[in-house]
Amino acid sequence: MSISKKDLTPKDIVLRLKEDRSFFIDYVERFSIFITQSVGYAPRLSQQYLEDARRAWVDDISRVSDREMSGKELDHFKHASHLCFWLRRMGPILDVFPIDPKIPSDTVGDKGKELDLILKYRNEYLAFQVGLYMCGDFEADDKHPKIDYDYLLTFCHFMRYKHVSPHAIFLIYKSLFMVKEPPYFSESYLNMIQSTK
Repeated sequence: MSISKKDLTPKDIVLRLKEDRSFFIDYVERFSIFITQSVGYAPRLSQQYLEDARRAWVDDISRVSDREMSGKELDHFKHASHLCFWLRRMGPILDVFPIDPKIPSDTVGDKGKELDLILKYRNEYLAFQVGLYMCGDFEADDKHPKIDYDYLLTFCHFMRYKHVSPHAIFLIYKSLFMVKEPPYFSESYLNMIQSTK
């Protein structure tokens, strides 16, 4: 799912998410359905928690823009990271339930892993995915990162049980889209490693 629409740019979408309460709620509701439906589940959401998440996100990015960026507009990584933080913090998905209880869930392979994440960390997973897709809309299509289950599991676990700031999430998103090759190691570092053997 992409947040972009044919008639709107990613920047237009972020602006509408900030300015239009109904658009924000509709978008997050549809995104929640998008991620849960792929594994045969549906979300039950709190309208109040969605409104709270939007309000906190808008206040937070306004504060960061004013105090840390001298009033400049934040980039998409900062918008996405603060949105991820507040969606996780407000926890708008109250529950998930099978769309058709008569059909057993796919509990093997990638779908089984995704279902596991949704059942254990529904709000953390939603928050991460919303931010990731927001970043992906601004970045070139060929740079959209493929993220494995262990990474997602660790991220969701940290989001739930540790304090992960929006600034840390910003670094995570930015690094996911920046990495193209394994890290470069200088000759002197490689020589030092080889000499310790």
